[in-house]
Amino acid sequence: VPLKTERGNRVFPVSDKSADIIDALFTWVKRSGVTIVHETVESLVLQDGKVTGVHARGRDYLAVVLHWCILSDICRHINLVV
Repeated sequence: VPLKTERGNRVFPVSDKSADIIDALFTWVKRSGVTIVHETVESLVLQDGKVTGVHARGRDYLAVVLHWCILSDICRHINLVV
């Protein structure tokens, strides 16, 4: 998504449409092989006191950490349940 930087170093899509960011994230998630599951979480999966996934409809969905970068020098991570 083409980005622009405005006053205060705030970054926005050039189109000014937040939907462009959402669409790009969904496209990236699907290309990464992640399956999006729409289920009600029954319980959390914990390991050493940390959430490592969720339990829904009799199945555990474990979290993975995916790394992504914006503007090449600002890296973040996102926890996804797969």
